[in-house]
Amino acid sequence: PDRGSFSSLITQIKGAKVKLAVTGGKTVSGTILGIEEFDKLIKDEKIAEKRLILFQDDEVISKIKFTEIKTLDILNEEIKKDLKFFLDTIISGKKKDAKKIKINCESGGNDEVDRIIFVSYIRESPIWKTSYRLIMSKEQALEEKCLLSGWSLIENTTNQDWENIELSLVAGMPVSFKYEFYQPIFIQRPVIRPPRVLSVKPTEIEEGFEMEKFRDYEMAEIAAKPAAMRKKAKMRTGVPPPAPGAPPRGAIGYGGMQSVMDDDALLEKVKSQTKI
Repeated sequence: PDRGSFSSLITQIKGAKVKLAVTGGKTVSGTILGIEEFDKLIKDEKIAEKRLILFQDDEVISKIKFTEIKTLDILNEEIKKDLKFFLDTIISGKKKDAKKIKINCESGGNDEVDRIIFVSYIRESPIWKTSYRLIMSKEQALEEKCLLSGWSLIENTTNQDWENIELSLVAGMPVSFKYEFYQPIFIQRPVIRPPRVLSVKPTEIEEGFEMEKFRDYEMAEIAAKPAAMRKKAKMRTGVPPPAPGAPPRGAIGYGGMQSVMDDDALLEKVKSQTKI
């Protein structure tokens, strides 16, 4: 174990409820508060001594030397599970190629019948190589004969020795593939950001243009009534009617404004006041 592993464990589980077995056959239960360290002189030699600060169940704080602690039992089930998961993670990291396989075998109804189960697996192996050797002795040389021998070189990369095995060699490229089965795969999703474009001018309410148009019509209608009345009065006094094509008399109303506005002039005014 690593140096100071017990101290590191106590520091990580601070606040957990534990049950300690100390020297003398005593048991102490309580909550871990922390660790106290101090130096102690023994024969002119400074030695660091550690003590566990424990808040006991009877609401008494006690200091227990590390050397007096025999066993430590963690009473919190969640902390136990976390500690076990941490240790399993460490051991699995050291054995990266090791995988746990659990096989559940169920009988077909008759438990008294013995059965034999064969388990097989496929593992990647290096290619096998060939080596040819030409063997010729003196007698064979005189007889102009020789022996050509072909050897297959095979490498055992497993963790077990090959004993009493059957080996078959095939030629050709392997028809297989690799897949990252244990690696999590995430799909890239597009990121949509809100627009940050400012308008060139403040937005004007269209209702304002409608109100101005209504006021123009209302003012034209009011100005037209006095003009019509003056026209009738002049006709009674014998004033001749205006010439054809000339502007009508009384066209100038109150404040010098045109009394009657035709549709084209009104449309041009609305267009000039409209802002895009």
